[in-house]
Amino acid sequence: MSSCQRLSLKTRISVAATSLLLLVLVVAVLTLTGLEKRSLIHEIDVSLNDRISGLIESAESIDLPREVPLTGRETGVVQILSEDSKVLASTPTLGSVAVLNVFAAPPSKPEHRTAPLALDGPTADPWRIAGQRVGTGGRFVYIYTATNLRSVENTIDRLRATLLVGIPLLVAVFGAISWFTARSSLAPVERLSETVDAMENLDELHQLPEIDGHDELARLVRTTNALLIRASEARQRERRFAADASHELRTPITTARLHLEIAVANPTEKNLLQSVQETLVEVARLEILSRDLLELTRLDSERVMKNAVTLNVSELIATELETRRKLHPEFRYELHAPEYAPARAVSSLVTRVIRNLLDNAERHTETNIEVRVTSGPAEVTTRVHNNGHAIAFADRVRVFEPFTRLDESRNRNDGGSGLGLAIVADIVQAHGGRVAVVDDPRGGSTFQFTLPAHSWSLPA
Repeated sequence: MSSCQRLSLKTRISVAATSLLLLVLVVAVLTLTGLEKRSLIHEIDVSLNDRISGLIESAESIDLPREVPLTGRETGVVQILSEDSKVLASTPTLGSVAVLNVFAAPPSKPEHRTAPLALDGPTADPWRIAGQRVGTGGRFVYIYTATNLRSVENTIDRLRATLLVGIPLLVAVFGAISWFTARSSLAPVERLSETVDAMENLDELHQLPEIDGHDELARLVRTTNALLIRASEARQRERRFAADASHELRTPITTARLHLEIAVANPTEKNLLQSVQETLVEVARLEILSRDLLELTRLDSERVMKNAVTLNVSELIATELETRRKLHPEFRYELHAPEYAPARAVSSLVTRVIRNLLDNAERHTETNIEVRVTSGPAEVTTRVHNNGHAIAFADRVRVFEPFTRLDESRNRNDGGSGLGLAIVADIVQAHGGRVAVVDDPRGGSTFQFTLPAHSWSLPA
C-alpha cells in the first residue's frame, strides 16, 4: 500500500485541493510578473521610439553636435553612428566608443533588443536598446537609444517577492479550510461506518440513519438501506430454505430407516421384500428432492441468456401434451396455440417449466387441463388452467416459494418435493419473464408465465 493510500480520505482531499491551489498560484505569479514586465518594457520601447523620433532631424543635419544633451525629461543614453560605426554624436557619459550598436539597426522604423551592458559600473546590467537607420545627404547614420532595465528588474523582483510571501499564508489558510470542510462533509460517512461496525446479528434487519437532502451521501444511505433490506430478506429466505430442506429430507430418510429396522427386526422374506419396495419409494422421493434442490442452485440468468436460442413454444407444449395423453388417459388435455409462438429461451428449461406446471395441474385437477398460448411482438404468454380448487389470493405469491404446500396438497401423498413451482419461478425470471397465478372466470386455478418474444420467419 502506498503512503498516499494510508492517508485518510479527508486528508487526501485537502492535500489534493491545496496542491492544486498552489500550482494555480505559482502559474498565476509567473504569468502576472511576465505580463507586468512586458508592459513595463513596452512603455520603455515607446519612450525610446519617441527619443529616436526627436533625434532624426538633428541626425539629418550637416552640423551634428558632438554631444547629445539631456533635456531632463529623457532617460538613458544615445549614440548616433556612421556607416563605419564611428560615433558622430553621443550622450556625455558614453564618450567616443560605440557601445550601443549590438545589432544592425533597420530603416523605416526602430527595432528593439535587450542586451547586457556595463555602462554604469563594473557589472553588466540588462539594457533595452532601440535602433533605426536614417538617410541624410546621400549617407546613412544609425541612431541608438538605450535605457537601463535595472529599475524594471527591481520592480518585478519586489512584485514577485510580495506574491511569493503571500502564497504560503494563503495556501495554509486554504488547506485548513479544505481539511475542515472535508471532515465535516465526511462526518456522516464515519457515522455510517460506526453504525455498520456495530451490527452484530446479521439475521436482524438493520437500517442506517437517514440523511436529509438529495446529495451523493443521501443517495448512498438510501441505496445501502435498500441493500440491507434485500440482504436481510435473502438471509431469511436462506435460513427458511435450509430449515425446509432439512425437514423435507428428514421425512423420507426417517421413513426409509423405519422400513429397514422393521425388516431387520422381522427378517422374513415377505418383510424384507416389502421393506425394500417401500424403501425404494422413499429413495425415489429423495432423488427427486435432491434433483430439484440442485436445479435451484444451478439457475443463473447470465448462463441462461448465453445459451438461449429461438424456439417455438407451441411445438414444445404440443410434444409434451402428446406424451402425457398416452401416459395419463384419465385426464383431458386441451391446447389452444398458434402454429408459431417464437421465444428466446433455453429449450430444456422451458420444457421443465411446462412439465412442472402440468404436474401441478394433474395433482389438483378433476379432469380437464387447458393450455393456451398467445404470441405478441414483445412476449409469448402461456396459461395452464385446471378445474380443481382455486388458489386463495393471499397464497398466490407464497405458492412460488420453495417447499410451500397449500392445505389441499399437504393432504395428498403424491410424493411432490414442494419445489416444482419455485423452479418454475426461477427459470422464468432467469429468462427475463414473469410468472403468476391469475384469475379465470371458469374457476379452478390458472398459472401464467411470459417469455420474451423473438422474431420468427415461416419456413420456406
